[in-house]
Formats: sequence, C-alpha cells, structure tokens
Amino acid sequence: WKVNSDLWIYKVFYYIQIHLPLADTGYTFYLAIFYLLVAVLYMSVAICVWVGWCFMNDNFPFLWPIKVARLVVSLFVSMFYIASLNIFLMACACDKHNGVWEHSVWHVECLGFPHIVHAAFSIVSGVVFFVVALLLVLGDHELDPMSKSLLAAPHSLCELRALLCKTVITFSDILLKPWPHVQVVLYAISCGLLFYYHARMVPHYVPWINALRGGLNMVLAWVALMSCILTYTVDWDVHYGQHTHWDKDEYRGIMTKVGYMGRILSCRCHTFGMYGSRRMIVAP
Repeated sequence: WKVNSDLWIYKVFYYIQIHLPLADTGYTFYLAIFYLLVAVLYMSVAICVWVGWCFMNDNFPFLWPIKVARLVVSLFVSMFYIASLNIFLMACACDKHNGVWEHSVWHVECLGFPHIVHAAFSIVSGVVFFVVALLLVLGDHELDPMSKSLLAAPHSLCELRALLCKTVITFSDILLKPWPHVQVVLYAISCGLLFYYHARMVPHYVPWINALRGGLNMVLAWVALMSCILTYTVDWDVHYGQHTHWDKDEYRGIMTKVGYMGRILSCRCHTFGMYGSRRMIVAP
C-alpha cells in the first residue's frame, strides 16, 4: 500500500509520531532529546522514591517534591506514554544491511561504539519507564460513580491490560521492523485483545467515552487484522511502481465502522447502566 505523503493529514500523523521527526533532524539532536528524557525519567523515579519514604515515615520536610512528582509523572507517563516510549526505543531501530546491523535512520553501526551504549540506555530506560507506568495504572481508579472525570473507572484492570497491549504494539513497531511477518501477528493479537478487553469490561463511568474508545479500538483491530492477512497472502513488486492507493471512500468506510461500533458499545453501556440502577433499587 502506498500513501500520498503530500496530503496534509499524512503530515499531521507524521508529526504526531514525534520520534520520526526527531530522528530525521539528526543523530546529535536526537541524542540530546533522548538523554534529556532519560534524566527526567530517573529524576522522577528518585522523587517518587523519596515521596514514598516520606509517606512511610509520616515525615514531610518539603512539599514541593509531591507537587513535582504529580505534575511530571502525570504528563510524562500518563499523557505521553507512547510518544516517550517511542523516543526511548528509537535508538534500537536497527536493520541488517550487508551482514552489518545498522540503524534504519542514521545508518550508524548498532553494535559499534558509541551507539551500543546509547542502545543499552535505550532498553534499560524503556523497561524502567514501562514499570513506572504499570505502577501508576495499578493505582489509578475512582470509586465514586458520580465522578466528573472523563476517564474515571472503578478499577484499573482494563487499563492495565490495555497498557500491556499498547506496549507490545510499540515494542513491535520499533524493534521488529526487520521481521514484518512477526510484527503484523503481534499487531493483530494486541489490537484484537485491546478491543476485546474494552468491549467486554466497558470500564469508564462516562458512556460516550466507552463508545468512542471502543469504536477506535475496533478500527485498530480491523486494520491490524487486514494488515496481517495481506502480509501473508499478497505478494507485490515495488520495482514496477504499481501500488494500490487509498481514496476517500476507504477513509469513509473506516469512520463508518467507528460509528457502528460506537453505537453498539453505547447500547451496551446503557444496558449495563439500567441493570446496575435496578440492582441498586431492589438491593436490601
């Protein structure tokens, strides 16, 4: 499949994947941003450990670390998890050329010095970042059913499983580019599970959030499944320039699927809400 890279919507999605424009700006600039994020990560972990020690001993000599931890960790981990993880792992985006593992963007030798040091920092920081995000998601739930927060949920099990699926997708996207057949299988499994968990648990108190996220997850699962089927069943030759282009009808078809799936999940949320209200009324 060939996408017209001159379309404005393509450029929007290109810049949303912040690791791509960062990598294209140059090796030195990327390393500066990478080590800046590494410093922020380990500083945040140190502050969180110190805050935990303060709570454990009921001793708070300073309050600013608590505010910093809430702000930095919330922005860094919760809102920009995928973007940050992509930046951390970008140093490991290597492919084999003429028997030598080279980076797919900068064409430096991945197993040579000094890039192997950057790659080691990349893997370690990515794992630490994932563990921090996992711990935050475990403690992120809201027991008040009247909460006004859009993403409020009574438990974190669905978000925890979704985080695992999104992490597998991100690792596959960066690290498994040399093996596309394995990559698309992991895409299909992870996106399918992402949709299944959300459709089965309907985790959020706000119905339209469940409908929106369910519809988007359904589209991800559909695209991942089609990608897997095409990869294993279709052969193509790039030398003749014969590519299939997506047109506006293809995009309209995807959005139609989003609408249908959102409607189904909206009905499911309404049914669950009526059932829960009835149970609360008749409860002794």
